[in-house]
Amino acid sequence: MPKVVLVNPSNSTVGFSFMTPRWAFVLAQATPTDLVEELIIVDETLKPFDPKILNPGDIVGIGFGSTNCFPAYRVMAAAKKRSALVVAGGIHPTIFPKEPLTFGADAVVTGNGDRVWPTVVEDALAGNLQKQYVGGRLPGEAMVKANWKLLNPTKYMSPTVQTVVGCPENCSFCSVWITDGRQPRQRLGDTIIEEMNELHDLG
Repeated sequence: MPKVVLVNPSNSTVGFSFMTPRWAFVLAQATPTDLVEELIIVDETLKPFDPKILNPGDIVGIGFGSTNCFPAYRVMAAAKKRSALVVAGGIHPTIFPKEPLTFGADAVVTGNGDRVWPTVVEDALAGNLQKQYVGGRLPGEAMVKANWKLLNPTKYMSPTVQTVVGCPENCSFCSVWITDGRQPRQRLGDTIIEEMNELHDLG
């Protein structure tokens, strides 16, 4: 069975980070681990991505915004050289879904990846990967909580717990209202508290 590697690309590596890349821990929770050999999160703010961990057919998910799209495409190129399947997602691919494909991505996920990611993995394993998957804008109660069991708390100053998505404003410098809409969607309080308790237990 192939492995799934989730990469948070970075312009620099300093060995620690201010905040956790929440998206990676959410997709880790959403990954059907019974179908894959191993699940790995690589945060390049902590250590550089090493393509040698990949074998042909492994699935690499890369989440990125516009500020780290160049390192994302570097990771993508390295993964493709190892014959891995690359899936791009995040703010930048949501706004510019065709661009990652021109840089070699096998598929692009737009919007929330929480619920569509298992389908992406299943399709990749079946040899039926589509070019684009629309994650859409999930209601708060449908959002998947993060898998904090994969977190090394000594490497981050602060965790990230999402409480709401969407914003009624339309600030010119912000992409939230474009990618997540102007209708705020609140996560369930019990799931937020559950995550907070898990992170508290991790110290």
